[in-house]
Amino acid sequence: MKKAVLDRFEDHDLAVLLIGENEKEYNVSRSILPKEVKEGSHLFVKLENDIVHSVTLDEEATKATENRIHNKMDKLREMKKMKRRSK
Repeated sequence: MKKAVLDRFEDHDLAVLLIGENEKEYNVSRSILPKEVKEGSHLFVKLENDIVHSVTLDEEATKATENRIHNKMDKLREMKKMKRRSK
């Protein structure tokens, strides 16, 4: 299994996955993805002969990324508030 990130959806039925450390792009049918995935979701993918055969959600990595982004946004908002107060 390799790690991947759901980069984006294209059209109605395609998803672009960035797979591995080099983030190689793979276009896959949206139908093979778990229903709960969204752009930015972390995934485990099974590749055979450079073809994606299965995709599962990496809930732990997805949640960790969401928390990290949320914390950064909170810090930015706080910095913005402090900047306004100092004027």
